[in-house]
Amino acid sequence: MGFRMTVAIEDGRIRRHPGHESRLDERENGVQSGAVGIQLHGEVLSTILPLCIAIAHMRRLRSYERRGRGGIVTENLLDAAVVARRFYLDRRQKSEIAAELGLSRFKVARLLDAAHAAGIVHIRIDVPDDVDTELADVLERRFGLRRVIVVREAEMPGADRRTATPLHAVGLAAARFLSAHLRPDDVVGLSWGASVAHVVDALDDVHLAEVVQLVGGVTPAPLGERSPGRPARSGRDLVEELARRTGATAVPLHSPLVLASARTAALLREDPSVALTALRFPAVTTAIVGIGSWQPPSSSLLDLVGPDDRRELWHGRATADVCGIVLDAAGRAVRSSLSERTIGVSLEQLRSVPTVVAVAGGATKATAISSVLHSGLIDVLVTDEAAARAIAHPGENSTGTRDSG
Repeated sequence: MGFRMTVAIEDGRIRRHPGHESRLDERENGVQSGAVGIQLHGEVLSTILPLCIAIAHMRRLRSYERRGRGGIVTENLLDAAVVARRFYLDRRQKSEIAAELGLSRFKVARLLDAAHAAGIVHIRIDVPDDVDTELADVLERRFGLRRVIVVREAEMPGADRRTATPLHAVGLAAARFLSAHLRPDDVVGLSWGASVAHVVDALDDVHLAEVVQLVGGVTPAPLGERSPGRPARSGRDLVEELARRTGATAVPLHSPLVLASARTAALLREDPSVALTALRFPAVTTAIVGIGSWQPPSSSLLDLVGPDDRRELWHGRATADVCGIVLDAAGRAVRSSLSERTIGVSLEQLRSVPTVVAVAGGATKATAISSVLHSGLIDVLVTDEAAARAIAHPGENSTGTRDSG
């Protein structure tokens, strides 16, 4: 007894028999819509039917096998290529692809995995030459940071490379990061220092709501004593410059950073010109801060205090300061009389800022940067290769070998 069976390809669906169908995009498989009539005998149906399906699918003969929970799972490589093209090049959602091809979302996910494993999809990430992502990954994992950017020493961005310094490159990298993440409704807080000044000079094409001065003023370096580590502008100058560049409202802090007595500092904190600025500290969404080093000494705060303060703080094992807050090697705040005489954001207020970006570089600041990282005060670190390597691999010299002794 013979009978006739029709395998139809209609709108991308191959209909083999009632209630059983599979999806195929004929444009991508070179199959034209239509119907193929095949005269079959019942006794050979089970043998010929798979051949019919194979003819209809044409190029869908190659497959990829992977080991799944239920054993060997066969994935069609042509389907995998079609799904991968729509997902990666056309930027379609998995649910959209599933609906278009008559597949489940789980099937789409499996086909994407197959495309990766079979070498259909190759992913290449071109990292900028001037950053070291491996060192950054080490520091991110070790200290639980949201982001670390490590600038390589070999490349110093900037039009005039004769005046470019490692700190300049670090400031430029921080500015690039901030330009990509700051929003027009952000309130940015600024500390003071050479690294922060480089960030301000490099920030461009950014709009902000307010720029708030986080620490009291520090006298800029005199003309004959200027250096890469001590800028010629005050904290107020930096706040006003960044506000001008970003169309923001400048909120300066009308006070010195360090006062002679705790009583004077307390009275000044109650003065409206200072109190109104302090009221804006909780509104800061992103803080840009520098890091001062106490061992070896490279800190504007250290330069401001007298011998008695230095001895007291060194006795407390001070290694770093950020926003006038002195820390030890473990990141703990060092208790001293100085804290009662400083004007600026408090430890608790700085910790509550959603994003704190620290900008500092140089191997001599590695100990100070490490202290701040241990404190948990910062979320993003922008530094150079020398400092990052000294923190990630303590005990190694600049050539990457272990120091003896």
